[in-house]
Amino acid sequence: MNTSVHRLLDEAFAGLPATHDVQDLKEEIRANLLDRVAELTASGVDADDAARRALGELGDVRALVEDADDGVPVAPSPGVASAAAAAAGRPPVPPRRRDVAGLVVASAVVLLALTPPVLVGGFVVDAFQTGRVAPDGPSPLLLVAPLLIGPVAGLIVGASLVRETTKRYGMPLRRAAAYGVASALLVLGLVGGIEAGVLFGQVRVTVQTGAPLLVAGGAWLAYLLATQTNRHKPWVLEQARTHDGYRPSRRFVIGVVIASVVVLSPFVGVLLTVSGQMWGMIPLLVGALFAGPAIGWIVGASLLQETDRRYAMPRQRAIAYGFAWALIALSLFVGTAGYTSFMSPFYLMIMTPVLLAGIAWLAYLSATQTNRRKAWVLDGARKAD
Repeated sequence: MNTSVHRLLDEAFAGLPATHDVQDLKEEIRANLLDRVAELTASGVDADDAARRALGELGDVRALVEDADDGVPVAPSPGVASAAAAAAGRPPVPPRRRDVAGLVVASAVVLLALTPPVLVGGFVVDAFQTGRVAPDGPSPLLLVAPLLIGPVAGLIVGASLVRETTKRYGMPLRRAAAYGVASALLVLGLVGGIEAGVLFGQVRVTVQTGAPLLVAGGAWLAYLLATQTNRHKPWVLEQARTHDGYRPSRRFVIGVVIASVVVLSPFVGVLLTVSGQMWGMIPLLVGALFAGPAIGWIVGASLLQETDRRYAMPRQRAIAYGFAWALIALSLFVGTAGYTSFMSPFYLMIMTPVLLAGIAWLAYLSATQTNRRKAWVLDGARKAD
């Protein structure tokens, strides 16, 4: 996916009022730009050059916004720099009453949805012990109530994204609804999978029921996050431009992706094993050996990256942090994989000293850690206090 289009579009709309009409126009322009970039890249143009050329062909973005507002001139946001300086004294945007009421009602629905399973806990225990549903079956309320948690969670996510805050403009309604649906699928997959496993007394049913919803919701959410544009207000962007400019290197990003795949491999092995695929033991056991070092590498490499708020940690100390986390993760993964695969506490016992060594090392590093925050962050913290 070409992220240059999203970055260039954010820069073109910087300083413009982020009203709902402007946000809708931005999404329409984004779709057209992506189509044009696809045409240019198909003809052999580099992706970054294609993004810049497509945006240049678009013309003046401010003129397009003025046309969308019936020719009313769009004035740049006044006092951006001074607003950034006075941001600490700006009163927060209060939530609307209907937002608060909606959150209270949604929370009440979640609590009510969790009540029936608690009241019929005897049925759950019987299902696990006998491996079959009781003759009289569960009540319809037990089957339906937990499934309400997914839509309610999606409603909470969508309503939260639409609301304007002190630092961010509200998200367009359609995109916020898409985030809500993706979140609802994830929660519904988790809750529905657990409920199906309880009803039939088999872990395999949990995987078969929940996995499709989890994969669909996760893929949709990943797409939305990858195409997400900036919603920060101008004074926040100005403050970020003043202190930002540090982006992770391409090697670091590639390394994190590879290490994340290694970390996820034991969980894939577990899913395959409980689904009846015995060869799933291979990624489970092999992944357990390499997941710990992969987590340690992610921690150490992350600490070596300078950000807008923190300086990079010295290399030797970052390696020490990574090694400590690698020991902790290795002991947990190997111990758990060995116990679940061979049903023997031997692996848990031999990994306990490794776990204690990693925790002790991490505690020492944390106790002797010095400040890495930059001067402007410390100054802002002192003013806030």
